[in-house]
Amino acid sequence: MTRDDSSGTIVVGDATPKSMSRGNSTEKLWEKEFLVTWQEGDAENPRNWSEAYKWFVFIVYCAQQFNANAISTLWTPGTQEAAKELGVSEVVMSLATAMYLFGFGVGPSLVSGAAERWGRKVVEAPPLALIAIFQIPTALAPNVAVVLVFRFLAGCACAGTFNAAGVVADLWPREERGWPTAFFVLNSIGGSNIAAGFAGYLVMAVGWRWTFGIGGISTAFMLLFVFLPFAEETHHGVRLKRRAKKLRRETGDERYFADHEMKTTGQHPRQIIFETLLRPTWMLLTESIVFWFGLFESLTYIVIYLFIGSFQLIYVQYGFNMGEQNLAFFAIVLGFCIGFCMFPIQKALWRRAEKKGPMENGKPSPEARLLWVMPAGVLFSSSLLWFAWTSRPPVPWIVSMIALVFFGIGAFITFTGATEYVIASYGPVATSATGAQNLLRETLAGSLTIASVPMYKGLGNQWATTLLGCFAALVALVPFVLFKYGPAIRKRSQYHQLIVESIDT
Repeated sequence: MTRDDSSGTIVVGDATPKSMSRGNSTEKLWEKEFLVTWQEGDAENPRNWSEAYKWFVFIVYCAQQFNANAISTLWTPGTQEAAKELGVSEVVMSLATAMYLFGFGVGPSLVSGAAERWGRKVVEAPPLALIAIFQIPTALAPNVAVVLVFRFLAGCACAGTFNAAGVVADLWPREERGWPTAFFVLNSIGGSNIAAGFAGYLVMAVGWRWTFGIGGISTAFMLLFVFLPFAEETHHGVRLKRRAKKLRRETGDERYFADHEMKTTGQHPRQIIFETLLRPTWMLLTESIVFWFGLFESLTYIVIYLFIGSFQLIYVQYGFNMGEQNLAFFAIVLGFCIGFCMFPIQKALWRRAEKKGPMENGKPSPEARLLWVMPAGVLFSSSLLWFAWTSRPPVPWIVSMIALVFFGIGAFITFTGATEYVIASYGPVATSATGAQNLLRETLAGSLTIASVPMYKGLGNQWATTLLGCFAALVALVPFVLFKYGPAIRKRSQYHQLIVESIDT
């Protein structure tokens, strides 16, 4: 037995390529002694990078997702102006936001599996270029059909930006993923709200068409000057596959291989299609945890995107102009930030779980992530009812804004807990699981965005938001149910073995 010091790889046996025949085909014989794995302290292992560099790489990925989310809402205050210019109703014009969200849902559900096969960076770069390109015809659109088609395509192209969830699992072991996951959530839901907060003034200044132009410019900048120069491939399987390929080239021994390589070599095309394109959708349909937490997260997005259309109806009662109406989104962002700062509570609950449970294989189980989600769900639904009945004169506008702050706190905690729980439960296929949830979340949000203005005009501000609050109260039961029955549900999962293995990763 010898050691290749340049790669940190253990080399066993002499180098004589072997193969085995089966019928008319020749299959490679994988010899365990030549399996390429990480060694202790391996500098190429992303989990051994310095903490500062981990965060740097993670933020590079997060920046792309922030930009993609911002593009979804940046133009929305211009809906009325665009409808008038293109000769359609405001409801039809609101389809532009819905189509982007539909693409947002469909794209990641197809591409997230590809990221687990071929790596994070290679899957993300081409879609970023497409996002920038698709903003051009949207900005120059002569009719609403062009806007809708290219908004959908741009949403689909955003697929690669959802890699950040998988990057968390690549860079940090399970017990250290708390703060990165919290930041991922803040970044994910903050982008659309921060953009919406500025959007009113932007539309007033440059018009609705230039909002797409600005989105294209920002995406091109992110791709050329942030992502391509600084993004690192973080997927462990892909990095080990590259190392094995390098060893084969340098030694002339074809027996070196990586586990990821073994699992993906010689697969039937149908299996490749399933793992790269269909697995997220399959998980949504067959995995109870993925579906119910996807529904839980969906409500947060539904309310946010319904608010985008309703704030103009609500705060015009107070004499606010377009820019001032959308400043209400910063109340939600403030709530997100407060929720982020409250994350030490989750850490304290995690430490408590290390002593008192719930435990699994000697470590806190994924259900420990739900301890702060349960009360947050109650806060989330009650803040909607608070907003519903304080968002009209003579009640001062600040009262409803305070309700939005508490809504932001509840939304952030529920979203963070749900994301942590899914990542902890599904480990190696976490990107597919979050991609599946994204499909449900964005599709539902896109569908109901169309109904925003008609619903608020038909039911009135109070009853429309009350309806959302009542639905939120029902969905808030999900973490309570999973806290009790989650372990049993996970044991029935077809990914149970991966879940067990992820306990130690």
